Amino acid sequence: MVEEEFGGSSASNKTTYKFTETFEKMAPKYMAMGMSYDEFWNDDIRKARDYLEAFKIRKKQENEKLWLQGMYIYKALENIYPLFNGWANTPPKPYLKHPIPMDEEDRKEQNEADAREEMLAMKRYLDEQVEKGEKKQEG
Repeated sequence: MVEEEFGGSSASNKTTYKFTETFEKMAPKYMAMGMSYDEFWNDDIRKARDYLEAFKIRKKQENEKLWLQGMYIYKALENIYPLFNGWANTPPKPYLKHPIPMDEEDRKEQNEADAREEMLAMKRYLDEQVEKGEKKQEG
């Protein structure tokens, strides 16, 4: 009635109210994602979409980080398991020497580093053997 006299309708007011109510419910969620009150209400709506996408990416990264942390804990427990088993005749294994590789490049790098380390250990062993042989010849 009054709305209709001024060019509005009660149906459009109800729709506007529903949108406002929905936005008011969503505001705290977006602010928890890092969006400011001013950005939420006054900036381009596409910015809210970007905040949501960034939040999803951060959540996925955090989940992967926690999964990796669980892997390290699992590996550590796996290595010291003999300490908790009274009948185990094996000594505990040492903790991982290097981080767990995350991709093929890391895996390749790790394999090369392991090969270099193995070669150096072999060289040290051979040098020791030569040194022992020289001492036997002298003595």
